[in-house]
Amino acid sequence: MKGQSLIEVVFSIGLVILVITGIAMLLVNIVGARTKSHERLRTVELSQVVMENLLSTKNSNPTEFWDLGSSFWIQNKDVSLTNPSFPNYDYMVRVTPNSTSGCNPTSCFDVVVSVGWSGSPDGSRNEFNRFFGRI
Repeated sequence: MKGQSLIEVVFSIGLVILVITGIAMLLVNIVGARTKSHERLRTVELSQVVMENLLSTKNSNPTEFWDLGSSFWIQNKDVSLTNPSFPNYDYMVRVTPNSTSGCNPTSCFDVVVSVGWSGSPDGSRNEFNRFFGRI
């Protein structure tokens, strides 16, 4: 009978180790998910800042905004850019003329802001798009 209690103790210790390992793995996954969620939130914030800057340019300097050959678009289109307020993040702006729904290509644009961050395990980027049209 004394040997049976030793087996029970070994089994109990193994069970406790298994439970503690499971809890530790769960905590690691929670921290990872929280970090990923924070990264995605920052990409949304950066894309909003970029879109607001584009909208501001559209309102303050419409001639330059609507001319895809202007210096504004040459500096801001299809190049990797950064914002000092968002270290470790970069973004790229793609502009496509839109000629659907009665728009002509010089008065309607589809703009896509692609945001990435260093430390992304798979190099993934989040994309945000907006339609701009002249009124």
